[in-house]
Amino acid sequence: MLAILILIFVVIVALEVPALIKQRQYRGLVVFMSFYLLGVYLGLAQYYGWAIYNPFTMILNKLSSLPLAPIMIMAGCGCG
Repeated sequence: MLAILILIFVVIVALEVPALIKQRQYRGLVVFMSFYLLGVYLGLAQYYGWAIYNPFTMILNKLSSLPLAPIMIMAGCGCG
């Protein structure tokens, strides 16, 4: 399974990077590689069962300490 995952990563780079270099889109290459490396990390984290940081956990913890009325207003509930 890991070999298939690595093969997919290599094929994606082999298909995308030469076209970006040929068209001299270096900024696009930087953006692509940033998202690509994030995707490789998340793919390997999923495969190996590594803990993945969830940024919404902190936000939800902060919101849970607020009174309920402002949250309902922000959500557009219209009840009450």
